[in-house]
Amino acid sequence: MVKLLYIADFTERYPHELLKGILEFSGKSERFIIYKMPISYFSSVGTRKLAEWATSKKMDVVIGRFEKRSDILEFQRGGNVVFSQGFRHALPGVINIVTENRTVGRMAAEHFVEQGFRHFAFFGYRGVYWSEDRCGGFCGRLRELDYKEKVYIYDHQKISDRLDYNPEKIGRWLKSLPKPVAVLCCDDNEALVLQDVCDLSGLNCPMDVALVGVDNDEMICTMADPPISSIQIDIQHGGYRVAQMALDMLKGSNTGITDVRLKPLYIVQRVSSSTVVTTDKVILSAIRFINDSLDRKINVSNVLEIVPMSRRLLEYRFRAATGKTVYQYILERKMNRFKQRLLESDEPVGNIAAMMEEPDTKGISRAFKKLYGMTPSEYRNNNMGRG
Repeated sequence: MVKLLYIADFTERYPHELLKGILEFSGKSERFIIYKMPISYFSSVGTRKLAEWATSKKMDVVIGRFEKRSDILEFQRGGNVVFSQGFRHALPGVINIVTENRTVGRMAAEHFVEQGFRHFAFFGYRGVYWSEDRCGGFCGRLRELDYKEKVYIYDHQKISDRLDYNPEKIGRWLKSLPKPVAVLCCDDNEALVLQDVCDLSGLNCPMDVALVGVDNDEMICTMADPPISSIQIDIQHGGYRVAQMALDMLKGSNTGITDVRLKPLYIVQRVSSSTVVTTDKVILSAIRFINDSLDRKINVSNVLEIVPMSRRLLEYRFRAATGKTVYQYILERKMNRFKQRLLESDEPVGNIAAMMEEPDTKGISRAFKKLYGMTPSEYRNNNMGRG
């Protein structure tokens, strides 16, 4: 049995997902007993007293949102295996739980470019490593894609108090941006802030300002108006890996300092970024219809039922707006949803296809392999392998 103390803000999705991964490992291997400690209590009693308590209760593992290496040393002196869930900085010489933040930024850049945007911005924090890395990945990928225009950056927010923001100042910044503009927000909390400011400033989301957040905190994203698109991070797999590494270290078989790295998996597209840069309102209607119909079988004929034009004219205007035929767009969006569902559950590939009204499992597998270079099962194993 392994006793684990987790110090976190349990109002957020991140710690819950990490705990799911730990408990998944616990169900397959050594039993983990979890003690949850809110950050507010940690701050009030101080590191030394909490470290003494952890020693007295014979804790084996501690996970915390630490900002100083000295805090970690207090727990290590008591014999604990310690993991740092970095808040402002990744700490040297310890095991950090970190997201592949530059990949997050690159993913957002590719998403926006695919939708035809030509103006880009980033909304986040200065002096916070994960925000700066996401911004760096975003800007770097845009340069690689040959977008040499300025990326507009607003990073005056204070991470120490996420509710203390200046809507007037942010609103002036938003209004100054060329429209339409695609904004990567450093996380879902900041995406919600920016969406509120859009509303106060009379800007339409997503037509004037398209938003993507990070972490896919469904409580934030789905209750927002409009719902916020967000990048899904494989936090649960990270929790599994933390438990695996902790057990290895307790057994003395793994003493190296290797960070636990969390992969960004895909973008959960909701209304806040569900637009293509075009003034053609008919094509926008067609795109919205397609995006709202990904879990059922649709084809070009279904799209023609909701737009007042011939197939030839639809194809011409659709390609002008998106660079793709209607069929290609449906296929790529459908495969992206299929890819998302593969990583969200352990359902057999055939069951997932059936849920999306695609009974031809072999056909959807061939289409998937053509797009992504591997079968659905290979994709799932590569991205969600445990152990």
